[in-house]
Amino acid sequence: MTHQETLMKNNILTATISALIGALTVISIQACGQGETSTDSSHSQRQPGSDAASQSPSDRLHAIMMRPMVDIKMTGDVDKDFAALMIPHHQGAIDMATIEVQHGKNAELKKLAQNIINSQNKEIEILKAHAK
Repeated sequence: MTHQETLMKNNILTATISALIGALTVISIQACGQGETSTDSSHSQRQPGSDAASQSPSDRLHAIMMRPMVDIKMTGDVDKDFAALMIPHHQGAIDMATIEVQHGKNAELKKLAQNIINSQNKEIEILKAHAK
């Protein structure tokens, strides 16, 4: 494979990853809106930097899910880009799982959340080594 073909393949893969992340973001936003039962739309007025201590655990879950990954610069190396994008994704899962462990009532979900914390921390360490 020529260098130009390799670059083109990497560009296609990077574009595909970006499109998938965009689609997942849209799906997450839509799913979040469908789960609302309140007519209060004040959540849309919350600022990302608002005081976490004043937010309910559910508000914090929502804020974590909505963290943008757009600040991550793509390198064109699919392996590095994948690892770089997965780190904040996994960290968000850990942050949400921590809230479940601390505030959740369902024993099965709390156990699942603890397993997520344990496994995703290990995976972040692997991803960090490949994101360099």
